[in-house]
Amino acid sequence: AADARYENGPFSFRGEAARVSIGGADRINAVFNQGVGSRMDGFYVEGGCNLFQLLAPASPSRLIAFARHERFNTQAAVPTGTIQDLTLARRISTFGLTFKPSSNVVFKADYQLQRNRAAVGQVNALSLGAGYQF
Repeated sequence: AADARYENGPFSFRGEAARVSIGGADRINAVFNQGVGSRMDGFYVEGGCNLFQLLAPASPSRLIAFARHERFNTQAAVPTGTIQDLTLARRISTFGLTFKPSSNVVFKADYQLQRNRAAVGQVNALSLGAGYQF
């Protein structure tokens, strides 16, 4: 796995990539009759911009516009005899806003485009959230 983060002024960037091998996936599948992959792969990249730092530099609040793209596949490789499920090869694009009126309060809204290689069960989702840290 690899992880990177970078911030410069109002801009922030981050990303992560991982590859996991599962030894004995064929034996797991034989016992539990499941489609466990022998390898999983995935990554995401994200960029954000604190709009308040650009528009109102004196404001202690933060309004971050962000976009993230991720791809992951829990069956990137499968043992012999296991049928690969293309719905598990997923890609998600997320666009959103995070508002932090103070350091311990956050409100978030994002919109996701959820897709997969099989092109079935693909959805778009709006999410709203609030958080408080004490």
